[in-house]
Amino acid sequence: KVLGCSPEDACLYYAERGVRISCVTIGDKGSVAYAGGTFHYAEPVRVSVVDTTGAGDNFHGAFLYCLAQRWNLDYTLRFCNAFSGLTCQGLGGLAAEPTLKETLRKMEE
Repeated sequence: KVLGCSPEDACLYYAERGVRISCVTIGDKGSVAYAGGTFHYAEPVRVSVVDTTGAGDNFHGAFLYCLAQRWNLDYTLRFCNAFSGLTCQGLGGLAAEPTLKETLRKMEE
């Protein structure tokens, strides 16, 4: 739990403090974001997990990439879940870092 509360309450906590888009990762349950008065949910991707080191950092890096692409929030969450999930297939946060093409392919599964 983030801040000792539900993921949704954590998103609201940050939104109430002026954050335009708040997002919480929920490990094997995916992710949730809050923006414009609406919650957005994305299911996790299924991978053979070797190591979750760096998964959160990779999710957030992917999130910034998606913001720069101006992708909608639902697509962004799916992309970030796919990217960060794929990174869990190797040791450390970078060993299994996927390409853009691999990430997009995983989103289609």
